[in-house]
Amino acid sequence: MTEILKEITAAEEKAAQIKAEAQVKAAKIAADAEAASAAVAKHSEAECKAYRESVLKKAETDGEKLYNSETKKKRAEAKAYADKIISESAGVADEIAERVARGGC
Repeated sequence: MTEILKEITAAEEKAAQIKAEAQVKAAKIAADAEAASAAVAKHSEAECKAYRESVLKKAETDGEKLYNSETKKKRAEAKAYADKIISESAGVADEIAERVARGGC
């Protein structure tokens, strides 16, 4: 009977030791996971920031190109319109100048 009690006591001590070792190992795993999580979060934050800056720069460049293109197109349209109006009014301006010069306004 004493032998059985010794074996039970030894088994309980072994179980306690295994449990303690498992708790230490679990704590280390949790700490490592926390550190890895923080590293991933920091890396992701930096990666997202770089991506955001890249996208904003591209959007700015694309917007500037579109603005310049549309401005160039509208300037050409405005010049064509102005040239048309000037050419259409050239005869009228000459006629008015002749009348003024003749004194027949």
